[in-house]
Amino acid sequence: MAKVAYDAIAERIGSSWTSVDGNALVVQDINKDEQPSADGTAFIALEFPLTSERQFTIGDPGNNFFKQECVFIIVINEERSKGTSRALGWADELAALYRGKIFSNVQCFEVSGPAINDKNDLGNYFQIRLAVRYWFYVTG
Repeated sequence: MAKVAYDAIAERIGSSWTSVDGNALVVQDINKDEQPSADGTAFIALEFPLTSERQFTIGDPGNNFFKQECVFIIVINEERSKGTSRALGWADELAALYRGKIFSNVQCFEVSGPAINDKNDLGNYFQIRLAVRYWFYVTG
């Protein structure tokens, strides 16, 4: 994935995101020495598991046109034993933050709904994941 696309997506949510109910959740950065809070406080993480690229033009090295088709994942880590209502509300808000939006040459499309089952329970947290499909155009 292009660094400029990563930066735009991360900047849109920020290093801390506040929900409409007033909860401020830290957004953990990738590849930093950050650990979840020892008290199990809710937080968000971003993952970028899939990028594919298609070339649209040839014959102009350095100026050819490419389209990256990608997915990023928003991982909501809710405090354990809090139920699902609060985290699902946050998921709706975060989906709306990206769904169908264009910013910094990033075009976001649909957002997958979270699957909820006993595999969501992870240590001190209950995880809800949203996958966001997006495109990004680059030249090179």
